[in-house]
Amino acid sequence: MNSNKDVETLMGNKNSKLSKGLHSRSVTSLLNEKDKFIQAVVGTVKADALREFLNTDKGQNMFDVIYENKVRRNMSSILCGTGAKAKDAFQGLYDLLFDDKGNKTKYLKTLEEKSIDLARISSILNGAGAKAKDTFQGLYDLWFDDKGNKTKYLRTLEKEGIDLASISSILNGAGAKAKDAFQGLYDLWFDNGNKTKYLRTLEKEGIDLASISSILNGAGAKANTNLHK
Repeated sequence: MNSNKDVETLMGNKNSKLSKGLHSRSVTSLLNEKDKFIQAVVGTVKADALREFLNTDKGQNMFDVIYENKVRRNMSSILCGTGAKAKDAFQGLYDLLFDDKGNKTKYLKTLEEKSIDLARISSILNGAGAKAKDTFQGLYDLWFDDKGNKTKYLRTLEKEGIDLASISSILNGAGAKAKDAFQGLYDLWFDNGNKTKYLRTLEKEGIDLASISSILNGAGAKANTNLHK
């Protein structure tokens, strides 16, 4: 990180929200946060493209939005290891979560309205990388309809006492395979909202869904396969 150059860029960027707020913040602290974000997203490869973009007016304003909304750590978790495609992946995920004025889109608003912590989502999507936008959107579309109402997937799970905390624990790190992993696990458990033979058999043996969730903790994309075993 070229600290002097980055400070000069940040201070000279009169149009960015970051530069306008520097009177109440530490420049060094902000730059450190940006650098941590870049390294988490890019990984071990060179971060020139993403760094250069985040030092433009547009890029700095976008970083300021995710900083102010306290979602940068969740986003870096989802984008983790993106590598050379970091710039495009970052812009894609940002544009999904915020509009061009920095306001939250339905994807974040719905989660907040339903009291779903973004950290739960980022835990599941951790490492989605270059497929971050499509994976986030795909999982969201499984869970919510066009009006932001919960679909059969979440309603059925809630009826059976399984919350998203349990699901995120099971699917932790599923990354780009999150949608398929969730769909596969749900289809293994339920058929048109009714318990399948797998759940019925386990329940006869005194193993309920809460216990199954605990057993599968951290299975990620292999949750479906592990339960079959």
